[in-house]
Amino acid sequence: TWASAGYVVAAPTFPLSSTMLPGAGADYVNQPGDISFIISEMVRLSSETSGPYAHLVNKEGIGVAGHSLGAMTALGVAFNSCCLDSRIKAAVVLAGAEQPFPDGTFFTGPHTPILVVHGAADPSVPYAAGQKVFSDASPPKLLLTVPPSEVPGTDHNQPYVGTEGRILPATRIVITTTVGFLDRYLSKRLDALDPLRKSVNGDVGFDLRVVEK
Repeated sequence: TWASAGYVVAAPTFPLSSTMLPGAGADYVNQPGDISFIISEMVRLSSETSGPYAHLVNKEGIGVAGHSLGAMTALGVAFNSCCLDSRIKAAVVLAGAEQPFPDGTFFTGPHTPILVVHGAADPSVPYAAGQKVFSDASPPKLLLTVPPSEVPGTDHNQPYVGTEGRILPATRIVITTTVGFLDRYLSKRLDALDPLRKSVNGDVGFDLRVVEK
């Protein structure tokens, strides 16, 4: 979806945290460094005169996004003093939480725009964790609260990926909100958030809070 909206998307699988391997999640403290490496590589590939990524990456418009453990990684690289990468200009945190990183604190650096998306009945990462991220962050910041999904007890994944190949109503709202956020803070479209306030809050159960200053 983000690629269709015009963004270059690098989607890594972290080998020591993949659920397909033993010890899932054990390496999250090192993953912000992996993200910084990927950013450097994408910028390098874009600077080449030829190749599939030549001249595609705007190094002044870099964002980071993640879901669950990936969201915790995004929080680390965008907002924790342990491993903050100042090249990141916006962050999307889907069902994430602040986790401890060695020798680091959250939200003491640049006021990087953040979008927090969290399910009100998330069974894996409590909604309170998303509320804390939003509360601790400095503006500009957005919080999209997703109501319980159509299948009770499964809202940790379905709002972001749908189910059985189907896009759920919640997924459409997440798509609309994340693209609007990226358009506002990476593509610098000053009007990108205006339609969100009407369309998202018009859906029963959804709530979008926007604090720009």
